Amino acid sequence: MATIDVEGEELVIHMTGLGEKLMALRSEVRLPLSHVKAVRARPEELFDDTFIFRVFGASLVETHLGYFWKKGDGLVFIDIHHLKEGNIVAVDLEHERMKHLYVEAEGGDAAAVAARITAALQPR
Repeated sequence: MATIDVEGEELVIHMTGLGEKLMALRSEVRLPLSHVKAVRARPEELFDDTFIFRVFGASLVETHLGYFWKKGDGLVFIDIHHLKEGNIVAVDLEHERMKHLYVEAEGGDAAAVAARITAALQPR
């Protein structure tokens, strides 16, 4: 699993396991908050058939790690260990190579994580 934090004006996803670090090709992903369009809990599109090509990653029954090509959107990053539990946060991006990040929320509350990031997006 990964942890999702807001540090200043950046959204930071820390990879916690060796598998995540290998599949992400880094130990953390840092993005400017200004590049985050929206944050959603439990995105429905993870359960459809638009993920057609694994660019660099691994897929098992409920575990998906790495970079995938999403039909209609392009490159996305996924770090999910328990797909059916639905404890997933989707981060929609602009001005980035990746169009979406799908990360399983550590601690079990995707709605709370999405609300915390959305609050950080509000102008101060």
